[in-house]
Amino acid sequence: MSKEELEGAIYETIEYLTKYELSPTAQKLIRFYFNESTGDSSYLRALDAIERYFPESLPPVEEQSPRLQKLLETLKLEADRWDLE
Repeated sequence: MSKEELEGAIYETIEYLTKYELSPTAQKLIRFYFNESTGDSSYLRALDAIERYFPESLPPVEEQSPRLQKLLETLKLEADRWDLE
């Protein structure tokens, strides 16, 4: 697991939610949000960064599409791997 894989999972989730490809400047801002987050785990920090970049973007679990659920599962997996390193 690498930092790039975790970042990629965050970016892919945001791109799915926004329906737009992230610019390098947007990616830099999201990295800043992630690094500034006070979450107890990388997963919580990633979710915080997503919410800060795209407020109210994550619907309740019962309203999430199968694609979004899969993206969030991948994000959790990559974040957990990052935390174990």
